[in-house]
Amino acid sequence: AVVSTQSTGERELNEDWGFLRGEMFYNKELTLPLILELNDPLLYLEKLYIGVYIDDDFINYISSGADSNKNWSFLPERGFYKKLITEQFIKDSYNRLSILAEFIGLN
Repeated sequence: AVVSTQSTGERELNEDWGFLRGEMFYNKELTLPLILELNDPLLYLEKLYIGVYIDDDFINYISSGADSNKNWSFLPERGFYKKLITEQFIKDSYNRLSILAEFIGLN
């Protein structure tokens, strides 16, 4: 058996920020346009999909339908995948974007 050396808090932190290792952010310069690229889809999720579980079926649905013009590449990443879209989930996601903006000196 493999025993994790990470505490519960460390695992949650890694999961919350796991999207930074995804194709949308990893090895890219952190800029306001990049941050805003995630803001619009979050707003869309907040307006139309509260109560929906982010899984493969949802990602396929949202990526191939009328919503395919948005960048959904972050959905399979840790911090989003296998999560229920709730108002708190959206608020926490916006808070992470705000922290990123502050990190690059925009707040």
